[in-house]
Amino acid sequence: IKVSTEYGQVATGDRSGNIRIYNLNNLKLITSIEAHDSEVLCLEYTNDKIDRRLLASASRDRLIHVFDVENGYRILQTLDDHSSSITSVKFIGSGLQFQMISCGADKSIIFRNYQNNQFTRGNNCSGKNTLYDMEVDSTAKHILTACQDRNIRVYGTQNAKHTKTFKGSHSDEGTLIKLSLDLSGIYIATSCTDKTLSVYDYYSGE
Repeated sequence: IKVSTEYGQVATGDRSGNIRIYNLNNLKLITSIEAHDSEVLCLEYTNDKIDRRLLASASRDRLIHVFDVENGYRILQTLDDHSSSITSVKFIGSGLQFQMISCGADKSIIFRNYQNNQFTRGNNCSGKNTLYDMEVDSTAKHILTACQDRNIRVYGTQNAKHTKTFKGSHSDEGTLIKLSLDLSGIYIATSCTDKTLSVYDYYSGE
């Protein structure tokens, strides 16, 4: 589920690959899209700083679809540059710095630049662990990834360089599957498959 208060809409994805869009105020169905061949794993709206209103969806079928929100969710582009399930997609920046970043079970992070109404592949990086979730820091200069080995790894958004690693769980078991920064950008909450929730200081790692 992804909520956009700017657009007043809610997007949901199901295990069959369908996306449904609802009015946020009355939850009436606006449209339904047969988007993917398998489970939808993430949805992401652009924010109100972007001139063009977009929705991205990603799935176990290794595809990302980009939809034009203002034109009835018409599909604008399909990207197939991941080799396994895609677990997270984020839009960051604006203007000439507008990017879409995705990560997944192929252990890679792909950075794409927006030019002429299309996303083109830019930098990419690969690691040794499956990436289950991704968050953008308050400066939009770094992305944080939730990794299979329970670590949080931080990468620069402009150069795709790995800048920092710290523990996202005190457990020696399970997998880190979700992370979220608070609005101040200071605290990060994590969720692990060992049924624990943890809160860390993003800057110190404590």
